[in-house]
Amino acid sequence: MKKFVAFALLIAAHFAHAEWLAVGEQNGASFYIDLQTITVKGDTRQAWEMLDMPEPDVDGVRSLRFKMEYDCKGKRSRGLAMLTFADRMAAGTELSRLGEDPDGWEDVEPGTMFDTRLRAACGK
Repeated sequence: MKKFVAFALLIAAHFAHAEWLAVGEQNGASFYIDLQTITVKGDTRQAWEMLDMPEPDVDGVRSLRFKMEYDCKGKRSRGLAMLTFADRMAAGTELSRLGEDPDGWEDVEPGTMFDTRLRAACGK
């Protein structure tokens, strides 16, 4: 149990010191990526991202932090994990935690917010 608590505190400390880079807005919500978390494996990149909404949704969610994987060459993306929060910038009470998106890989259409996020993660 002590190891789990120590690990959880390390993760919390990391996100408290994340350097979020704004990558765009859509419908009043702001998207961010933490460039320090990008990992490279061949043509894929994984990164932690955040969606910050001006007002809470019907479930009380004000922000989301999620881990994405991008296939830079194939122009595809998939969600690996998602956490929802009651306050802005992934702060406050954690409301839910989800694992990998069951839909798997999805094509990224040019000119969309997914395309902007893919380019930020892939360095293009």
